Amino acid sequence: MKLPLIRLSTVVCLLINSSFFYLTPQAKAQERLRFTCASGRENNQTYPTTYAFKSHQLNDRVPIIYWKYDWVGNDTITPLERCRSVSRRFQEAANNESLNFITNSKVNGQPVICTARKIRGKCITVLLTLRNSDDPIQVLTHLKDRLRGRGGKVIRHSTNDNDYQIYYEIEIEKFLQS
Repeated sequence: MKLPLIRLSTVVCLLINSSFFYLTPQAKAQERLRFTCASGRENNQTYPTTYAFKSHQLNDRVPIIYWKYDWVGNDTITPLERCRSVSRRFQEAANNESLNFITNSKVNGQPVICTARKIRGKCITVLLTLRNSDDPIQVLTHLKDRLRGRGGKVIRHSTNDNDYQIYYEIEIEKFLQS
């Protein structure tokens, strides 16, 4: 009589414990996704670089943005400072699970790339602020290609301005598998 009771209580305890540790696939993926700023090389030049990687595969970092230029109009913000700041924002978006969609928008009159939880959703986390001379659609498209693992070019600055808004879905699981 005691044996079935012990088995039942063991099963109940296992079910309760496993429910506390269950995470949705998106949450599991975003928990494992990491962003960092480190030195990167392109064309035999070294630049501060925003990287994405799986938390257990630091050596398999994917370069997202090479920070080659000073912030126009503000000589005090170096490429390294910009890299660190933007890398923290990407990590914040991964942590708060808002990296489902990326979009372009404007905040305080400045063009930005930000995250959203759904199409036509509000900006949750501003990933990067662009210069007025940057083409937000082009930057957004390059970023989408990098995060979807399509091997697109690492983001560089451009000189056009578009005022319409686009949303791209980012499937973190696919990114982590690439």
